[in-house]
Amino acid sequence: MTLGERVKMLRQKVGLTQEELAKEIGYSTKTSISKIENDILDINQSTTIALARALKTTPSVIMGWEEVEENVTLHNTPQEEALLSNYRQLNPDGQKKVDGYVEDLVKGGIYSNTETKTLAAFGGSETVTVDKEALNAAVEKLLKDKGLI
Repeated sequence: MTLGERVKMLRQKVGLTQEELAKEIGYSTKTSISKIENDILDINQSTTIALARALKTTPSVIMGWEEVEENVTLHNTPQEEALLSNYRQLNPDGQKKVDGYVEDLVKGGIYSNTETKTLAAFGGSETVTVDKEALNAAVEKLLKDKGLI
């Protein structure tokens, strides 16, 4: 199985479209995902890590160094389920607001789901460590502060 075939299979397994996966890893369109899945575009280390996180696997699986477990069932954490439940209770306008808030948090870079993030605005010399739990807590606090949950 090629890298592209693995990415496509894993993307379908977690239920993401090419466009959704592109957004998850910071691409503006699905074109790059299509090229990766068709083995036209090589990926670097940071893209491999981003794909692994978005596809709920490891970089080793993405690269083909470990086998994909076919019978793995993916589950959300209780906190993710609570956020999703609250989101589904919102009307379309409320959901759009949440989408905008989350997009702003991710685009800002400080809350992106990466181990370390280099802050280019400071000459690329300062790094900040961020974890997923901090991101989830920040999103939940933001939603509460805005009265959305």
